[in-house]
Amino acid sequence: MGTLELSLRYPGGLHIAGMDHDSSFDHHLVEHDHEEEHAHDEGDIWELLSLMHSMIVVTVVIILDTSQIFLTYNKDVNAITLGHVEFIFIFLYVVSIAWMMAVIVLKHPLPPSDDVDHIDSSAGSRYLYVGLLFFGTGGCLWAIMRTATNIEQSGGPCGGKGLHAMSSILSVAFTMLQIYFFWRFSTYCIVRWKPMSKLGISHLMATNIAVVARTMVEETWGDFLKKYFKTGGYDPGYGGKGKLMAYPYTAEHTSALDFLYEPTPSYENTTYYNSTGKDYDPCTIDIKYTSDLAYATYKASVFLYSFTVEYSIIAGAMAYIMWRNIGRRIKKSEQHHVNHDWSFSFECGLLLGVLCTMCGGIVLIMNIIYLDDEAKAQESFVSYYGYRVFLNIVSSIGCIAAFAGIHRGGWQVEHSSGPAHGVDAMLLLLCVSGVFFQNFYTFVAATAQLGTEPHGGLIWVDKLTHITQTLLQSILILDAMHRKPPEDFRETRTKQILMFLLVCNITWWLLNTYELKGGYDLFSLENNYFGDTAWYVIVHFAAPLSILFRFHSTACFFEIWSFGSVSSDSPGGHSSGHSHGDHMVRVH
Repeated sequence: MGTLELSLRYPGGLHIAGMDHDSSFDHHLVEHDHEEEHAHDEGDIWELLSLMHSMIVVTVVIILDTSQIFLTYNKDVNAITLGHVEFIFIFLYVVSIAWMMAVIVLKHPLPPSDDVDHIDSSAGSRYLYVGLLFFGTGGCLWAIMRTATNIEQSGGPCGGKGLHAMSSILSVAFTMLQIYFFWRFSTYCIVRWKPMSKLGISHLMATNIAVVARTMVEETWGDFLKKYFKTGGYDPGYGGKGKLMAYPYTAEHTSALDFLYEPTPSYENTTYYNSTGKDYDPCTIDIKYTSDLAYATYKASVFLYSFTVEYSIIAGAMAYIMWRNIGRRIKKSEQHHVNHDWSFSFECGLLLGVLCTMCGGIVLIMNIIYLDDEAKAQESFVSYYGYRVFLNIVSSIGCIAAFAGIHRGGWQVEHSSGPAHGVDAMLLLLCVSGVFFQNFYTFVAATAQLGTEPHGGLIWVDKLTHITQTLLQSILILDAMHRKPPEDFRETRTKQILMFLLVCNITWWLLNTYELKGGYDLFSLENNYFGDTAWYVIVHFAAPLSILFRFHSTACFFEIWSFGSVSSDSPGGHSSGHSHGDHMVRVH
């Protein structure tokens, strides 16, 4: 009513005594608002262009890579080959390296180091840096081994490998430079060269996503071919029933799709044979056994390909944070200081978690030792899945107890508007999709074979409890990441429960890594139901995401566990959310 009363009494505006109304000042404010709106519109256009650039890059890579696989045995000179894919990646690596070097050397797009208004302290989380270094090192090791193998095989029966070696070398340079780039500049909000910066960082995002897509596609296909020709088209699996659902196609087929749709294979015009008498292409399969180095590279890829996938996902997420932060000014209310409690005390949760991990290590060792022992293989199988069920149950109980402790222990909700917090949630949801993907497939197979498979009931219970535990843990992490603990958090049982869950996720990380390599003796039920070919694809796509989910969950639990108190000017350590400027009276 006060505003309405003033407007009725003074329709021409309110003039304070002793002060003249300056119409030019009002005109200047209007012009300034128009300039800001125009700049914002231009920024939206460049954001759309950069997103379209990323989409086009990823789409082209996926199309070329899948095309060269479908046309592996096409003798047409115009067929797409692996060399075309390598050329595209060389281009992606060169452009990305050039952009990062320009920022590192010139530093012109970056704000001054003392400009706190353009530094997002929440963008560079410690666990993202650790993940970049750890997984990036594994990816570089694999790329170096591929480089040495390509150089060794260059000029052999399969032709020159110079293009492949160059792509692998650039991959190592890109990975190492990108680790340094994010460690050094991920918290800065770029303030100059905004259009070019949006395109450059979106190119980094697209390159990392393209690496993920290529690795997943090529490793799945290559390992499938290798497994087939190694076993002669038959894989007994744990139950002795698993078979591949396809035959090897020959050079007379123009593409892989032609072979897959032809029910009966032909072995005419066969040139190469393996121990089973079936034909194969030595440049696709036997090249892995031409030397000890090639064999070591192939065996290492079983583990290291997942490192490349996980590194690229984390790097793509950090690039997205930098892309969102371009031109962004950090609000004062977001610049709180977080104190972490690093003092060590006896933790009951740590002790229980280590005991669970030790039990898991013993079970893994037994499974590895008795893998080829027919007399004890089934006992080892039951002990492995029995341990998984036990770990699922205790982890689920821990999640429920931690959730109750958070909601009853006075944890305050804290809404953070920075893009880093959204990326944490996005990474968690992306990775948990891999866990659900694989476990729901197994759950369907176990449900359909209850009573017919000897261990169907045990596997059914394992998958049901694992899905439940994963769901509870995801909800717990997403809820706890947006809350502040009370000042007496160090003395509460919730802190010990979080430490227990942290160690349990390390155990799950070890189990998932072992399952990625541990053959298909652990997945005989899935092999028998879906077929070895389909299950091969499912595992290769889902396993890296499952491993990254456990790593990401471990890091998130560590962040929550080490979270102390938020310092602020208000009593009790909680920010009032109002700055001094909010109490000023503004007269228009």
